[in-house]
Amino acid sequence: MLVMNDTIKQNVQWFPGHMAKTRRKIKESLPLVDAVVEILDARIPRSSQNPEIAEIIGEKPHIAILNKCDIADDAATKKWLEYFRQNGIYALALDCKTGKGLNRFVPLVNEVLKDKIQSNIDKGMAGRQIRLMVVGIPNTGKSSFINKMAGKKRAEVADKAGVTRHNQWFAIGGGLELLDTPGVLWPKFEDPEVGDKLAFVGSVKDQVVDIETLAVRFLRVMRDFYPERLTERYKIENFEELEPYEILELIGKKTRYDYARRRRRYRESFRNAARRVPWGEARKNYFGRNLLMVNFEIEKEYISDGFNCICGVDEAGRGPLAGPVCAAAVILPVGAVIPGLDDSKKLTEKKREALYDVIKETAVSYGIAFASEKEIDEMNILNATFLAMKRAVEKLGVKPDLALIDGNQKPHTGINEVTVIKGDGKSMSIAAASVLAKVTRDRYMIELDKKYPQYEFRKHKGYGTKLHYEKILEYGISDVHRKTFLKNLEGKR
Repeated sequence: MLVMNDTIKQNVQWFPGHMAKTRRKIKESLPLVDAVVEILDARIPRSSQNPEIAEIIGEKPHIAILNKCDIADDAATKKWLEYFRQNGIYALALDCKTGKGLNRFVPLVNEVLKDKIQSNIDKGMAGRQIRLMVVGIPNTGKSSFINKMAGKKRAEVADKAGVTRHNQWFAIGGGLELLDTPGVLWPKFEDPEVGDKLAFVGSVKDQVVDIETLAVRFLRVMRDFYPERLTERYKIENFEELEPYEILELIGKKTRYDYARRRRRYRESFRNAARRVPWGEARKNYFGRNLLMVNFEIEKEYISDGFNCICGVDEAGRGPLAGPVCAAAVILPVGAVIPGLDDSKKLTEKKREALYDVIKETAVSYGIAFASEKEIDEMNILNATFLAMKRAVEKLGVKPDLALIDGNQKPHTGINEVTVIKGDGKSMSIAAASVLAKVTRDRYMIELDKKYPQYEFRKHKGYGTKLHYEKILEYGISDVHRKTFLKNLEGKR
């Protein structure tokens, strides 16, 4: 029997860094539009409604579009439309793929903005373009809606979360302009069922969830509320008393799904991916050593102890003579796979740079922060490092309930902490944090090089190399140097 249990402590969360940026852009663009159109998934209207949107748009006219109504429960959709109307929100059910209900959108906009349109006429601005901002969580169909309204493909569309990454204006005719915005979630799903439902419909990336665990939870919902759909789809009966994992096994047998074959295919796929990574011995010796230099085992141990959301924390730049110390905090999805990831000190600059974007894209959330040279001089490097770590944890879009700290001292971030000596070589989360911190700080020092070219920061990143000492002796101590690190050189030229 397939061993599967939906009691696995998987709490779906996804709030990558670009979403915080999107939230800011929505606020900045709000004065440019006459109304906001929020695209919801008709299958899960409440769960797909970002609770922050109403707060952000304030008194701005608000239209709710229940998209994908063709695959939703008709009776439930009607109740939701009535619910929105009773709460003062104009609502419309439609399907962007077929165009069902789309012809009612423009008349609805004219009704919602009739006072605005009349005001424009009174001011001699008849025919002025009506501007609407289209918002919503990922994969609800914002870009599909715009394309259907425009009559041709203008916005990029895909059946996955996170395709639209920038604000885009589209003139769609009929005196309307639409502002397409990237999908944006909120930092933390307080109700675990909301996270599950968003994962069910593809509004969070597959990489942040365990698919089989999610499938078991989905089957529980279908068994309890829509058993006839399971019977219709998979031709199975009398499953009401079965556990969800038993239903999954039954479906596998019905569809001749070979789990052993799945595992073989996954292994082969991963091997092929490993071959494409031109990273010397890590590639050549794949079957002799794990391509994953670090793994997720430490995180899994604490997950089994009841912690649902774990971040890894590490720093870069404690030893240099100049520049800030940088810290990063990273939350990775359970079972994340990042080939080639290791302690940043063991990686070449080229490898770190390649991993930097992969980590940010894979992470459920990440935070990066500095403690300045001045703060280092005022409170010493250890306390400044702890300060940078606290700031990094605070920048996470999702609040973790456990932090794995590289080293043997706790920074006291306000959450549960566990120190891991040489953790950047043992924990995938800490290793990811070490790469983000190192790359970020190196890039910062390269920028400093433009302002202080005489010190050649680009070459040594502020570390105490022979070249760096020579430049300090030649040009003196700058305002970006750590004075407490250079007491023996003060006054020497």
